[in-house]
Amino acid sequence: MEFENIKLINLISNLIKTEAEFEDIKNYIINNFKEIPYMNYAQFIKDMSLSQEYADKFLAENGFNSFSELKMKVTEIIFDMIHNNDDLFVDKSFNKESIKNILSLNIEVEENNMRSMLSSIDQDKLCELISDIINSPEVIIIGTRASTTLAHYSSYMLNKIGINVKKITSAGTSSFDNIQNFDRSSLVIAFGFPRYPMETIKILNYFTRKNFKIISITDNEKSPLCNFSSYSLFVKAYSIGYTDSFINGLVLINTIALAIGKIDNKKVIKRLNDFEETAKSLEYYF
Repeated sequence: MEFENIKLINLISNLIKTEAEFEDIKNYIINNFKEIPYMNYAQFIKDMSLSQEYADKFLAENGFNSFSELKMKVTEIIFDMIHNNDDLFVDKSFNKESIKNILSLNIEVEENNMRSMLSSIDQDKLCELISDIINSPEVIIIGTRASTTLAHYSSYMLNKIGINVKKITSAGTSSFDNIQNFDRSSLVIAFGFPRYPMETIKILNYFTRKNFKIISITDNEKSPLCNFSSYSLFVKAYSIGYTDSFINGLVLINTIALAIGKIDNKKVIKRLNDFEETAKSLEYYF
């Protein structure tokens, strides 16, 4: 296939630096760039008639720890260019196999996110966060834009086990009116991932000036949320294109809730039993 999009070719060529030895592989990736994100390693090796050893060597010498990492880099290049509405990216095919490939890619990406968190999460800071939550009279959860989902779920889950939680999901006037009623000894937990909404930054700036203790859950140490935080927990939130990844955030919330339940087992069980009795009397569930 001939490509008029020289920028795409250059970007993928720059991705594969050892051009001489792996020229055939580079050309294959350029000519099949739309299929690469949905391809597994076995299919890649088979299509190229490569040995496993040679394919592993190609990945290693180009700085990729796995074929999944190569796929993610190619995917990033594609989605960075999609906004140009280039006909090169138009694909009107729609069938069960294509949907299955998209599902497979998303599962693979989220598995990589979770494996990364398991190996990279700072266990000491996680323990400190759990202790801070237990010992705080009130927890304020902040999450705007995409992170609103995490703020709502955190509030629901922690309230369920007896933690007094308030949430802020916008920087609107009503949010700032309520801020003045918060206990100054409350713990603030803020979620924020690229592209780091300014709403979240404005809210954190206010809490910083009022000397609240702030903990951020974000993606890396360069996140602007870190500038306002006593400490930060970093979780990988890689996603495909214009979608958002919540998996690691949700896993982290559930981990915190389960840990608190184990630490204060009697209190949590009583809280849950009381809730079930109330729900039953009100015929809350089907």
